[in-house]
Amino acid sequence: VAQRDGHRVRLFIDGSFQSETISPDGRYLHVDTHHPLLIGNGQQGSFFGALSNIKLYEGLVDPNVA
Repeated sequence: VAQRDGHRVRLFIDGSFQSETISPDGRYLHVDTHHPLLIGNGQQGSFFGALSNIKLYEGLVDPNVA
């Protein structure tokens, strides 16, 4: 689960906290976009491998439930 809370994003895998990113300037992190969602593609390059059990939720989800 990736959980955005204002100026930070937290990553949970199988309900366990893994990492957190905080906006360096303390600004609100906007994730709204008109571009398509790309899973496995980012600033550090592309993910090569397999992904399974991907779920997308609209709204806040408890990382222990998702």
